Amino acid sequence: MNKNYKSGFVSVVGRPNVGKSSIINAIVGKKVSITSPKAQTTRRNALGILNREDCQMIFVDTPGVQHRESALGKFMSKSTNAGMQGTDAILVVVSAPKLTEEDHNVLKGLEKSDVPVFVAINKVDIFKKDYQQVLPILSGLQKYSFVKEVFPVSAHKGYNLEKLTDSLLECLPEGEPMYETDIFTDQNVRTMVAEIIREKALYILQEEIPHKLAVEIVSYEDKEKLTSISANIVCGVDAHKRIVIGKNGSVIKEIGEKSRKVIEKLIERKVFLDLQVKVREDWDKDKYMTSSFGYKEEDL
Repeated sequence: MNKNYKSGFVSVVGRPNVGKSSIINAIVGKKVSITSPKAQTTRRNALGILNREDCQMIFVDTPGVQHRESALGKFMSKSTNAGMQGTDAILVVVSAPKLTEEDHNVLKGLEKSDVPVFVAINKVDIFKKDYQQVLPILSGLQKYSFVKEVFPVSAHKGYNLEKLTDSLLECLPEGEPMYETDIFTDQNVRTMVAEIIREKALYILQEEIPHKLAVEIVSYEDKEKLTSISANIVCGVDAHKRIVIGKNGSVIKEIGEKSRKVIEKLIERKVFLDLQVKVREDWDKDKYMTSSFGYKEEDL
């Protein structure tokens, strides 16, 4: 191992839907966290682990910084705060085409950070290489003198991610890897499968239903020639069940087909996936039910 080998944590924070998960997935080169056009897709901290010859860089993907009073919202807020503890650097992700008041609130909250703060301006590919359009955002960031460096990036195109990673590396301490060097996340397979199903449901349903979907794995069994998985897509409102199922089961079928392909790629086995739709009214407001779906404050 390189005698100058480095190992450490980078917390990735920002308002919802700026592309935090997409940046981590692009840097690590694997699907660590789900993404969707909907805000607040990430609900718990997930570790994305970049292994190189010179380092192990562990990205903590946190839920979007927000203020909600539901049990789920409180869990997400605590999850974000927990994700910034014991970190070696903080990466704030903002998004083109402009800074928002929420972006400024996130940055103001880090003014007294004990660790270096970086900013990634994501989605600059919308400017179609006319990067002069980034200048107003850069100008808006100038007042945050504590920010070490700012990088215009595109998770979608991979633009400038290597330079960003190299700068983050400078902040990591020398030391042995904290995880096995052949893994890319700390999430177990069942959790990742549930998140993949939720991602496909969010993409397919788009704005048809609010952000009140959860997925629970009922059974997961490795058989001789395939893996059999049974899961429930849980709605928080009874009227949403019909929408998730779709006419003649068309929507749930599409969710299942798209999910199965990604799961098979993840576990490298054939998969039989059985999806059912259940209703648990206002599950996101109930601390017991949010815990039953894996959003447990004691795990933070």
